[in-house]
Amino acid sequence: MNRHVNDRTRVAYFFTSFPKLSERFLQREIEGLDRHTDLKVEIHSLFGRGCDSFGSYPVIRFTLIDWVNLPCRILCELVRNPSAFSKMLLLSISNRPKSLINALEHILGLSYAIVRAAEFRKSPPASIHAVWATGPASAALFLHLINRTPFSMGGHAYDLFRNGGDMLLFEKSRNAKFIHTSTIAARNELVHRGVAVDKIHLIRRSAPDNQQIKSPASLQGEISYHLIEDAPIRILSVGRLIAKKGYLELLTILQYLSLLNIRFSAQIIGDGPLRESLQKRIVDFGLEDRVALLGSMPHEEVDKCMYESTDLFFFTGKHASSGDRDGLPNVIIEAMVAGVPVLASPSGAVSEAIKHGFTGELLNPEKPELWASAIYKIRESPSYADELRRNARNWVAQNCDARHNAEALNSLFIS
Repeated sequence: MNRHVNDRTRVAYFFTSFPKLSERFLQREIEGLDRHTDLKVEIHSLFGRGCDSFGSYPVIRFTLIDWVNLPCRILCELVRNPSAFSKMLLLSISNRPKSLINALEHILGLSYAIVRAAEFRKSPPASIHAVWATGPASAALFLHLINRTPFSMGGHAYDLFRNGGDMLLFEKSRNAKFIHTSTIAARNELVHRGVAVDKIHLIRRSAPDNQQIKSPASLQGEISYHLIEDAPIRILSVGRLIAKKGYLELLTILQYLSLLNIRFSAQIIGDGPLRESLQKRIVDFGLEDRVALLGSMPHEEVDKCMYESTDLFFFTGKHASSGDRDGLPNVIIEAMVAGVPVLASPSGAVSEAIKHGFTGELLNPEKPELWASAIYKIRESPSYADELRRNARNWVAQNCDARHNAEALNSLFIS
């Protein structure tokens, strides 16, 4: 990893919790910056959970000692800069949190900023980057008020949509140097919230940097994609077992396929609060021999499963009752790279990558007959499946190149 850098290029990255299985795209962002730029990234984990290092980078966590020292640090910073505390208090009172979790993330961010303020004064980074507009951006904004440290932030999915989005989204956006988003849907939402267009920069999530994304021309010589008629179709879905992933709808689709006597096996990788209810639904639908909940897996095992034992990738995401939704899930990009045809709902920003009949199939998850028809079409027309694969990989190559994305971010950090 690059280490011959100086403090002028040091950027402190603020995460809520690092690393998380569901935030692999953020880890790829760090890896891309390390491989392809001269930035020195400093990783901060506000919640404190996780490992102490990432590659050769240390992970600076919110420790028990930090919590013990917090009252003293509050008093010291309050005496030093009462106006910053007054302004943040006024902002917090006049912009009430949209939910309890938003309030707790905000408090966590403010607390982290206070315990790190003196260190940042002594050795200031060139900039702070909050990867989410929630707690990490609260910490970045407060450090900006206390120390005048410039900051930028991300705005992606849940921090914009869940329960109406973050409580101080506009105030944070107004003070941020720039806002990084990875989807057009998120950019449009920020503009709708009154954020200046010239502050918003669309840089897509990167595909795995250690895997070669083949161009359409290089695919011409590959063996044609073909679902063998008598063999079970191997279906994969990956994601946390939560409402916005639409797994109840997925099981209904799989039940419909079973009723049509379509032979298949389905694997669902991920864990979450809905696991027990989903397992019960699998039994109720008589799908125990066809559908397996595999729990969480390391990314390497997911990649292996994607490449070696999957015929079709299903994504059935939806808007949860809280308003939460996915942007463009990492796993869809990973399936496109792997050459696995994607059948997906148009939730969130999925339609920005999956163009119906061109890079995949966009289907209503409440109409299982459409998913069955898509399977028949792909199985009966290998040339159509090959076209989907080539177009999908071409889209990824044009939009998700790790070097290009890292260089685009780097130019924003050093400008």
